[in-house]
Amino acid sequence: MVLRAEHPEPVEDLKIGPFYGAAGKLFSCTHPEVLLAGPSGTGKTMAVLTYATVKLLQYPGARAVFCRQTKASLAQSILKTFELHVLPMFERTGLMRALLGRAIRRENRTNYLFPNGSEVFLLGLENVDRTFSMEADLVCIFEVKEVGFETYQLLARCLRNNVLPVQQRICDTNPGHEFLWMSPRMGYFPQGRRNLKEPGRRIHLLSRHTDNPSITEAYIEELRSLPHGAVRDRMYLGRWVSEEGMILDMWDPAVHCIDKADVPEIAWYFGSMDFGYANPGCFAVWGVDKDDRMFEVAEVYRAGWQLDQWAEAIAELRREFPFWRVVADSAEPRSIDFLNDFLGTPGGREEERIVTPSDKSKGVLHGLNQVRWALTSDRGGRPRMFVVRDNVRCGRDEALARRAQPTCSVEEVGGYVFKKRQDGRPDKEEPDPACPDHGMDAWRYAAVWKWRKDLTPQAKAKEYAHGTWGDVLGHKAKLTRARKVGA
Repeated sequence: MVLRAEHPEPVEDLKIGPFYGAAGKLFSCTHPEVLLAGPSGTGKTMAVLTYATVKLLQYPGARAVFCRQTKASLAQSILKTFELHVLPMFERTGLMRALLGRAIRRENRTNYLFPNGSEVFLLGLENVDRTFSMEADLVCIFEVKEVGFETYQLLARCLRNNVLPVQQRICDTNPGHEFLWMSPRMGYFPQGRRNLKEPGRRIHLLSRHTDNPSITEAYIEELRSLPHGAVRDRMYLGRWVSEEGMILDMWDPAVHCIDKADVPEIAWYFGSMDFGYANPGCFAVWGVDKDDRMFEVAEVYRAGWQLDQWAEAIAELRREFPFWRVVADSAEPRSIDFLNDFLGTPGGREEERIVTPSDKSKGVLHGLNQVRWALTSDRGGRPRMFVVRDNVRCGRDEALARRAQPTCSVEEVGGYVFKKRQDGRPDKEEPDPACPDHGMDAWRYAAVWKWRKDLTPQAKAKEYAHGTWGDVLGHKAKLTRARKVGA
């Protein structure tokens, strides 16, 4: 890393701008992390590209990274906008001729080298490890709702070029469901700042259709005519909303998601699992405290894994969390047998296996109601079920992320909805089979199994001194048998 005592003076005689609308909002703030979000067609991508280009022209030697979830989507959308609509704005600087003088196909490009030594690197986030060696002043993340929080955080490591006065991560996106990590409800990007100069690390900027002077009334009318529902609310009104008929409508990440440091002392652990291969599988580790509340302390959420991979991951988690029982999808008896053969039996309970089939005798709705009850606050004002933030183990499944599918249980919640009837209204008796529900199934199995009976681990049998009535009458053996029956 090159350390610079002071930042170079910017070049002021470019004779470009001023900029208004969405671009003007970016030029008005100096926060290290910026989210520009709003309906479709508000000029978000143009604004970010314009802002980055101006900064690279003003500060010779500056570096920027343009990235999206895949390199192909970056070339097809972002670079096309950059070359056809942004660069012509800087025609008098000769930038377009300098950058596009060589005939290189967009999909084959790796960078743009500016005449003043500034540079743009192009990155698909399926290769996020490339950022280990990058040094940049500005990271532009397009359509950030496709990007997981872990990947977003990793991109901060390349902000070390120190040519621009502020090293920034700037994101743009159309709104998604309300439980995405960057949504206003999750609170990561503070919203509602009227003064863009107000100090702070992060800011959420709202872009509107009035911010884009080139938008046509025909395009707005096309958005306006979308069928009423979550898609129209997001694309036309710019709202972060979940689908109608959300099953876990009491879910509130501000309440149900907690930091690891806030987890109370755990009395015992157990696991729950929904099998999968083409579709994801999910294994969750639950801790139970002295107040009988459940905490999902760890989770593995992967597609394309063989059973031996799952078995090794479960065994590794068992070394960290000493659980003695796993409740798994009863529709997969052979998979359950495989895991039991791999994991063995819990100590002191040779007649029982670790992995037990889930109880589906009362139907799916019964299990969902158990989860709903667990997420609802009790008389003490606290729910009975929590999820620990950043609890995903064995890495994030980037293949799922590239397909815009959930990569953990929490990301399923906003899209987990009831099946719709012919009149379009939700049928509150059955989940929509098209919804990703693999984490939700693991939650359901856990809730049904946990509150069906007392699962407190066996206490050590009381010892009776030799010759006492307890020893003569065999009270120790009788108590042991009674506890096994009760368990």
